[in-house]
This record gives sequence, C-alpha cells and structure tokens, in this order.
Amino acid sequence: MRYLYKKRFLEAFDSLSVKDQALVREADREIRAYHDRQRAPVGLRIKKLLQAGDQAVYEARPSLALRMIWAESGSLAAFLLLGSHDEVRRLLRRL
Repeated sequence: MRYLYKKRFLEAFDSLSVKDQALVREADREIRAYHDRQRAPVGLRIKKLLQAGDQAVYEARPSLALRMIWAESGSLAAFLLLGSHDEVRRLLRRL
C-alpha cells in the first residue's frame, strides 16, 4: 500500500498541539498496520463512510475531537482530512 498525505491534511497536522500530533502519529502507525494485517485496532474506531466501486472513504478517531479521513483506491491510501466531526460532514457533502 502506498500512502499520500494531502496538503490540507499536513497543514491541519502542523496546527495541532504536540500531544495531538503524537496521537495522530500513533493512529497513522495503526492504520498502516491495519493494511498489513487486515485487522482493525478497536480503540481507533475505523469506519467505512462511503463505497463507490473499488474506491472507499474511511474514518479513524485518534481522540474524541479529532478525526482522520482517507480514501483508498487500489493500492493507494490518500489522507484527505484531519479535523472535527463538522469538518468531516462538510467533506462528505462535497464528495
């Protein structure tokens, strides 16, 4: 699996506190392990939000207030958004 981080995701990551950045790094490590083992860690709450053909959009929750959104297509996982529940809703409306 190849991983791509969109500019918007990276900018949101840079604006987080050091503590939240550590949570996101750990969540990223667990997501990569999930792709290797095909077994989701319980605490991360990975959920499929949308499916269209061979493309799917997923959500993970590193904390109660923070969500990570990524899209998978074939062997590519593109991290699109790092933000709040409301930001996720706005993104899903656009998709």
